[in-house]
Amino acid sequence: AGYKAANHLFELGHDHIMFASAQIDPKWVGIQRCCNDNMRHASLFLLKEGDGIRNYFDMGAKCAKDIIGSRRLPTAIIAANDEIAVGLINGLSRLGCRVPEDVSVIGFDDAYIAAYSNPPLTTIHYPKARIGIEMARMLISMLNGQTTQPNITLETELVNRESTASPRDESI
Repeated sequence: AGYKAANHLFELGHDHIMFASAQIDPKWVGIQRCCNDNMRHASLFLLKEGDGIRNYFDMGAKCAKDIIGSRRLPTAIIAANDEIAVGLINGLSRLGCRVPEDVSVIGFDDAYIAAYSNPPLTTIHYPKARIGIEMARMLISMLNGQTTQPNITLETELVNRESTASPRDESI
């Protein structure tokens, strides 16, 4: 999933991508693999709790404030989930940064709020119903004493909305 998000941004022409997350997770591994395949670089921005942060939306808004204060802004930000991404978009907007004109933002999960953010959030959709079905199937097999396939790979899907675009010639 991380690979798919980074690849979308590289295809748009981005060269300075940041991953905003509360922790290092498998998405970061996919982003790094995509960077290596494309000979590009991404930086990691770990969000910290505290400072009045109550939820992922607050984390995204705090991330926006910290990013705006940095010397070199990314051309695109991959947020670990849609809530961080929406908080980031709102925070960037309050600070005068336009999405996607100044910086592109992409999230993960395809949460309902993604379609209603302003601008609507580009995100990676996980097949949640299919995940549930496969988990139930595995559990039933295990309860019946049958062996199960240890790893099942389910495809994610890029939901391309309006929060990503080709980068400007220079970041803001």
